[in-house]
Amino acid sequence: MQKIGFIVLLSVLVALTTSPVHAQEKQETTKKVVYEITVMGLTCQADAAKLDQFMLKRKGILSSSTDFTTKRVKVVVDPFVNISALRNVIVAAGFEMSEENLTQSEQ
Repeated sequence: MQKIGFIVLLSVLVALTTSPVHAQEKQETTKKVVYEITVMGLTCQADAAKLDQFMLKRKGILSSSTDFTTKRVKVVVDPFVNISALRNVIVAAGFEMSEENLTQSEQ
């Protein structure tokens, strides 16, 4: 009976110690997508901050950096987030997205 308890305990410990490693490996191999988007309607730095806040509340958006002076936002997302979803966030924040100078790359 003690052998079974020991085996179960050992199995749990192995599972606990190996899971984060596998999760980290998976995270490292998952490519991220970087979009740089022109945003119309930004009138001040507070607007840029507002847009970043809206972006970061959405699942799959890992980072958002809006530059008020260039009217551009750089967004790093998980691969399942597409440009249509980003447009929806921009519109929900009260701005418009321009297709002009839109860039997309992988990281």
